[in-house]
Amino acid sequence: MSKTIAIFRYHKYVEVCANHLDLFRKINPDIEIHGIYGGERKEYEEIKSQLHLDSDFFLENLSDETKWKSFDIVLKEWYRQIGKGLSFDRIFLLEWDLLIFKSIAEIFPNLSDRQLAFSGLVSLCKIEKKWYWTSNESKKLEWESLKSFIKDGYNFSGPYFACVCPGMNISRKFLESIEFIDLPEYCNDELRFTIYADLAGFELRNSRFFKKWFSKKEFKYFNCNGFDVHAKIILKELNKSKGRRVFHPYRKTYNIQNELFNGHIRFNYFPFSLILNTLGKWMRIHFS
Repeated sequence: MSKTIAIFRYHKYVEVCANHLDLFRKINPDIEIHGIYGGERKEYEEIKSQLHLDSDFFLENLSDETKWKSFDIVLKEWYRQIGKGLSFDRIFLLEWDLLIFKSIAEIFPNLSDRQLAFSGLVSLCKIEKKWYWTSNESKKLEWESLKSFIKDGYNFSGPYFACVCPGMNISRKFLESIEFIDLPEYCNDELRFTIYADLAGFELRNSRFFKKWFSKKEFKYFNCNGFDVHAKIILKELNKSKGRRVFHPYRKTYNIQNELFNGHIRFNYFPFSLILNTLGKWMRIHFS
């Protein structure tokens, strides 16, 4: 049976981080969580001490822009310094502002080590003229330079794909395969991850957390454009038998105990492990 670990990517907002980690642990009690911190050095020790991660990696000598838009570079450095020494088969990317209400095992039941799951996976030709990273004047020049580099160095000229990174699920074999493939830092990781996959011969799968590009309706549930998901939207989906269970970004704390025990959420739509953990915490508070 393969072993999945979570990478928790964060930079500040310790109260929100602790809250979201608590929820993730309730639903995925057997998954180790390893941190990658991209914030200020002066705040690092205090924040880290409150999150109780299985390991943590402080990003040094990288610009804020690289930390933000180039997680492929960050992840490869983490693997060289930390990941190689860990026991795991797969990695799930848990961004600090990602809320997930379903176990990783249920969401990704049958991925092989040659399969990678990204959300919003789309053929680039469908969004290229509208997407900032390939349509903005300066970014378009970067994209042309990246294509030239790949064609000259790897004899690859597409087809190309784009994705969004929160909630991605990749294999250790993928990290091993791309360790010595170095792409220039043109455009962003939402392009380069899929290119790495093609160059190394991995299959791309769509997790469908993000279902439609450039859709204001879709942004209510999941986006990487800074539009906050509202608690009432989350609650509405959790009360549907086939509603959504993954939301991004949610940059506040979420009190699942109140929602469950005030009758705002139907128990039969929830992971049993979450109910047991929540019930146990409620009993300790009220009867200890």
